Amino acid sequence: MDSKVVSLVLLVCSLILSYNGVEGGRKLSRKEDMELERQLKLLNKPAVMSIQLAFVGSDQDQNNTYYGVGGVLSVHNPSVVGFQLSSGHVRIQNGVDLIRAGWMVNPTLYGDNLTRLYTSWASGDAGCYNTRCPGFITVREDIPLDLVFQKTSVPGGERIELELFIYQDKISGNWWLTFGPNNTQIGYWPKHIFTNLAGSGGSFVAWGGEVVGLPQLRSPPMGAGFVRVDNPEFAAYCRQIIVVDESHNTVRADDTKSYIDYQGIMDYYHINDAGNNGEYWGHYITYGGPGGIKGD
Repeated sequence: MDSKVVSLVLLVCSLILSYNGVEGGRKLSRKEDMELERQLKLLNKPAVMSIQLAFVGSDQDQNNTYYGVGGVLSVHNPSVVGFQLSSGHVRIQNGVDLIRAGWMVNPTLYGDNLTRLYTSWASGDAGCYNTRCPGFITVREDIPLDLVFQKTSVPGGERIELELFIYQDKISGNWWLTFGPNNTQIGYWPKHIFTNLAGSGGSFVAWGGEVVGLPQLRSPPMGAGFVRVDNPEFAAYCRQIIVVDESHNTVRADDTKSYIDYQGIMDYYHINDAGNNGEYWGHYITYGGPGGIKGD
């Protein structure tokens, strides 16, 4: 499928997430407030970042509503430095509201170059990674957000995978995150922290990669680091991409499109919608690239 050039207006930069104490309606303590301010200063330095995205998403012309999104991501450890990050994730959004979950390498956030499980949420000016602000409610302490992957995929060799599913509970309206082939519930985002996602579901779902860095430096690798390599034995992938439809049924994702920031990026990052390919792969995508873009 040919990539479509789209103009992406990011209301919340991946490295510059604001905080708003909204858990259970309580106000933050002075200690919590100081910690969040410290985290914000860390993530907000420097403020001007270059963001590159390559993903397969729903066709926005269809005006569909989604109550969930999921897939099985290959896990990688791309080389990033300084104020850079590289991630692979699934996401659902509606207007200013956004939920993402996947794997990420982010030395600014963690102080190391390890690959970790991560989530992020945003609603207007509120939002953060994982549990670094009130919002996400953890129910399984043995599967922490920030979990470190001891092994990552080797191109042409062993594949390490991460299966994630985000869905809205029909009764409570809360958004749950499940982990692994048994759909183990890790925790949830209460519906009251959102505006558009609170009751009307998502208007857009997507699967793919993102990199962030300083515009004066060359952009980091995405996924496995290969461009125009569509073989999932080597490329980063997300297989079994699924959605929860308007009838609250979990179904294979159809009516998808490939999105990328601008055409020139194809020499540095790549996205491929491979379509349906049997029981194991289902509908899958491949993405990634070596990076190397300099400037916005």
